[in-house]
Amino acid sequence: MIKVSLNIASATSPMNLVPMFFEFETPRDFTNFIRESAIDILSWTFTSYGQVNNTRLGVYIKEDIDKDGYWDWSFVIKCKNIREFKPYMKMDFNEFSSLLEAHERDKKIKDILYDEN
Repeated sequence: MIKVSLNIASATSPMNLVPMFFEFETPRDFTNFIRESAIDILSWTFTSYGQVNNTRLGVYIKEDIDKDGYWDWSFVIKCKNIREFKPYMKMDFNEFSSLLEAHERDKKIKDILYDEN
């Protein structure tokens, strides 16, 4: 089990004051989460009036080794270096705005269609 604290920032908008906290079973689960959440991650920068093409992720990972010890590591990831983010980095404001609007609409439709209640 690893615990991850995630901060999103860009060159023009500082890291958010309260980082997001996640727990994953393996580091691979964390990397898959980052790759699958490209639009959602970039939307934080976009709605904060930051530069999407300069988005960075501040990551702090803590992994419990045993009951007395743990391993921790902190680093910054430039999103332009992640394959799944590259297509969005080249979009202008209007293109990304349209894409984000369609993405949010699709999420709402899925929530309505797949609601278990």
